[in-house]
Amino acid sequence: MRKILVKVDDGRLGRAVAGLVQRSLVVEDVVRDSGEIRAKVRSIGKRGVRVYSVAFSIVGRGHAVFCSCEDRRKRGAYCKHIAALALHELGVQAYARSTRSTVGLLQM
Repeated sequence: MRKILVKVDDGRLGRAVAGLVQRSLVVEDVVRDSGEIRAKVRSIGKRGVRVYSVAFSIVGRGHAVFCSCEDRRKRGAYCKHIAALALHELGVQAYARSTRSTVGLLQM
């Protein structure tokens, strides 16, 4: 997940952190399946509520990311939705370590 977060610019990363804290970004319906993580990220903003599909997968020695938002599709940027899912997964990993449990986490 850290390899993904490195590619998120400071502004988008800040908006992702603020959104998660303020609950204007909510990670939902997470599916972890053989080298892939898929989720919905609900975004509540000035234009109302929008839901974006976000996915990470391991490709060879690297990774691939997808988000259905315009920022990713038109600009190719690692958007706040990608950052939100990566931060969410880092939190899940930390929780799993602290409780000594496993949840089939994707290591990036």
